[in-house]
Amino acid sequence: STLFPYTTLFRSDGKIVKTGGQELAKEIEENGYDYLMAMDQDSLWDNYNMYLKSTIFNNNIPLGIWGPNTCRQSINKYKGICMVDTVITSGMLIKTEVINQIGGWNELFSIDCVDYDFCLKAKRARINTYLLGDCYLNQRYGTPEKVKFFGHDGQLRKDSPDRLYSIYRSFIILIKMYPEVKSIRKDFWDNWMGLIKWILIFEDNRFRKLCSILSGIASGLFYRTSK
Repeated sequence: STLFPYTTLFRSDGKIVKTGGQELAKEIEENGYDYLMAMDQDSLWDNYNMYLKSTIFNNNIPLGIWGPNTCRQSINKYKGICMVDTVITSGMLIKTEVINQIGGWNELFSIDCVDYDFCLKAKRARINTYLLGDCYLNQRYGTPEKVKFFGHDGQLRKDSPDRLYSIYRSFIILIKMYPEVKSIRKDFWDNWMGLIKWILIFEDNRFRKLCSILSGIASGLFYRTSK
């Protein structure tokens, strides 16, 4: 297409997660593709051509995982190329050499935190993750709803109880697997633990959601991570 030149579209339907990424990685290698870029269906590029020029068409690009600025990051916080601990799945650009070196995605995390785990696994293999602060990807449905309560600003995501269970369980397991990564703990406490009060104040089905969150935390705490 004119929007995505030099690309072949794979409609994975969750294949990346369900197969641990191995089936897709094998398919990419057999067809001689150089890169894999993941995209969510709710994401829209502001400057896709700039992203390509900064990554695929940059002869000096180091081996690593690349991602654009998204609704989860501040546009003003990141400028140029920044080394970060993680980027989210949507817009993530990976050279197939990275997949061959560290393996596929961890099925344990289903949807939530599978991107963080992949980046952190790469980090342990001395492969860096980079965020391009000037390349912006807008996630329409991932943008939280802003709320205000007695002068305090908050955000709502309106996730289902099952999704909340998965999110909190995955974060607890991720924190246990990568205790050296402080940014994951900060993200969890600042964003996800802070979300609970807004759920209790504003959202419907709040008590079922709270039970799902507590169950997810408990499940994560009792999950045995491999050494």
